[in-house]
Amino acid sequence: MIDLKTLPTPAYDLIDNIDQTQVYIETARGCNYCCSFCVEHAPIQAKTYEQIKEVLEKIEKIRQHSTIHIIDSDFLTPGGGSDLFYKAVEEVKPTNHFIVQTRAKRLTKENVQQMYSHNIVDLYLGIESFSDTILKTVRKGVTFKEIKNALRILKENAPTSVAYRGNFIQGLPGENAITAQEDYLRRKEILEENLLKIMRDYVFMPLEGSHVFDNQERYGIKLSEDYKPSFRNSLPQHSYEGWNEVDIYNHQREMIELKLSYLNKMKDAERDDDNER
Repeated sequence: MIDLKTLPTPAYDLIDNIDQTQVYIETARGCNYCCSFCVEHAPIQAKTYEQIKEVLEKIEKIRQHSTIHIIDSDFLTPGGGSDLFYKAVEEVKPTNHFIVQTRAKRLTKENVQQMYSHNIVDLYLGIESFSDTILKTVRKGVTFKEIKNALRILKENAPTSVAYRGNFIQGLPGENAITAQEDYLRRKEILEENLLKIMRDYVFMPLEGSHVFDNQERYGIKLSEDYKPSFRNSLPQHSYEGWNEVDIYNHQREMIELKLSYLNKMKDAERDDDNER
């Protein structure tokens, strides 16, 4: 374990072409959840106010009016650095804007309004699946009902419908034709209610050190002897009983096609409205 409070501010000024480089910062590290597909289970540690303020000031000197990623696993986690970040933003008044990620269960009207009033312009939600069966199997600690409520809060309080997005993982342990259908129908429901426009779909890649990887038999996972994790948009390299690589690929494709079909319908509707005017 590294004590974050002992770490120096990164030497951003030594990076060549800093204006063309994606810059990352963190206010805290660790996660107090135990999702079975993840390896980020270290205890929560937050940096100090002075550290966060210094990094905002240092970046502002070399780069302005750009977007910076805050790579905290869960920006709004209790004991994290979100409140210290807000205080630093009020003090530094940066021209830069920020992207964060958090969990659906953290979202309240107050939290959302506070984020978007402190230079945060985009929010990533790790939703993973709309199937309650899958969410429970991978120990996500949230239900579809709670996710949908969080999306309603975002729709009502985020500045625009593209100020937040959802990430999804296809091929999680326990997935089969039944859970895939549940996932599909609930995505359709979310789209029809216009609760989430931007969705990113990835393929599950078992990571060494995760609960799934260490308990493959328990989760019914099958990996080849030469298995190595690859980019999450690659073809599946794993399968389950009754759910093979092709099934996973087809489900991912169907979910993406559903999203694109809906977006095209929305564009057509907007075009028709413009023509009527």
